[in-house]
Amino acid sequence: DNWDKLFCEGLHTDVCIVTEDGGMTAAHSFVLAASSPVFLRLLQEQQPSGKHHRRSIHILGVPYDAARVFTRFVYSSRYEEKEMEKYVLHLLALSHSYSIPLLKKKCTEALERGLLTTENVVDVLQLARLCDASRLNLLCLRLIVASFKTVVKSEGWRVMRESDQTLEQELVGHVIEADARKQEKLRKSEEDKVYKQLHDAMEALVHICRDGCRTIGPHERPPDGINRQSSFSSSSSSSSSCGFPACKGLESLVRHFAGCRTKVSGGCLHCKRMWELLELHSRMCGDAERCKVPLCRHFKDRIGQQTKKEESRWNLLVAKVKAAKGASTA
Repeated sequence: DNWDKLFCEGLHTDVCIVTEDGGMTAAHSFVLAASSPVFLRLLQEQQPSGKHHRRSIHILGVPYDAARVFTRFVYSSRYEEKEMEKYVLHLLALSHSYSIPLLKKKCTEALERGLLTTENVVDVLQLARLCDASRLNLLCLRLIVASFKTVVKSEGWRVMRESDQTLEQELVGHVIEADARKQEKLRKSEEDKVYKQLHDAMEALVHICRDGCRTIGPHERPPDGINRQSSFSSSSSSSSSCGFPACKGLESLVRHFAGCRTKVSGGCLHCKRMWELLELHSRMCGDAERCKVPLCRHFKDRIGQQTKKEESRWNLLVAKVKAAKGASTA
């Protein structure tokens, strides 16, 4: 409060801050010198020549009101929100020119809270680079990438395009790179979804072959026609409480595989998929001797008889399905 009062009342000032539009703000040299090394140097260069000599500091490129808001902040670290909103770019430039890091931080925060728009983002980006405001530079790049179609229609982009084609090419490169990362992320997400589905299918396959579900189960289950009522009652109960998301679809695939006359050799895609699921299970199974999944031991015996390329492909698939299992558990 006292520092703010000292600035507002202007008692015993000995320095005058002058702007291009003729505005003058009275200030105290000891406050300016203590707040900024740049002010200190400027004041040392103007040693007073007499008792009543008043030194002056010229601030170029900003209006009087912006310079007054800046000087008040130098005194008391205070400002009005409306003043920040109106002069934020001027204040950012002044904070850098006169080495006032707290003001630079306040300007960045104000822009981040809503003053940074698609209309002014190109201008702010250029100023942020001149002022070495790394966080603000990053915020501008993110906004340009996120709203590129809107930003290219702004007046700031048009002016930048005419004056700095190198920057335009750089920004377009950022957009292309961000789009490529987005596409890669989507591809990875879809890939992970497939491995998660394979992991669910492996669990459902063991569940069906070990416990049975709905109308299908291990070979120990009584065939249709023997105690049929209890069998359907049991399957209905199993169906209602089944916690395996892939069970229903896999059960249909197993029933098809058991009754299909075309089979893999005849070109049946469903049977081929079932054959691949059985082999994948075998490669992931840790107890082939007691496993109830059909052909588990058969596929275990085949491991190592395929080409190195096929083995590598299977090993990679097993690793990714296990990773999906780990991610699901986490």
